[in-house]
Amino acid sequence: MKRLILPAIALCLTAGMASQMSVPVQAAPQADAARGATLFQQRCAMCHTRNGKGGKIGPDLTAVMGRKAGSATYAYSSAMKASKTVWNAATLDKYIAAPTKMIPGTKMVISVTKPEDRAAIVRYLGAGK
Repeated sequence: MKRLILPAIALCLTAGMASQMSVPVQAAPQADAARGATLFQQRCAMCHTRNGKGGKIGPDLTAVMGRKAGSATYAYSSAMKASKTVWNAATLDKYIAAPTKMIPGTKMVISVTKPEDRAAIVRYLGAGK
């Protein structure tokens, strides 16, 4: 009987340790979008709107997902207009991480360095209006 109990205990302990060492569960999409809304207000709203009425210093970002870069009503740089970029989660993440590296000559010079902040902002922008 002891021969069966000890391996069973070891297996349970190993399984418990493995679950503690696993990758943390990602936040729910709604939580990311809500956090993204807050981050958008803190980091982006000084230049961008998301109300369909036009931008401020930067373009309005309503329905930005799937849109060709430089195609909305706004005075874009020639670099942005010439860009072949179509906005999706990956391109937005890359752009807001380092705008001038992705599209040299863009007007946007402010970046968001933390990947988790970018992910939340991108999720918010993709969540509709």
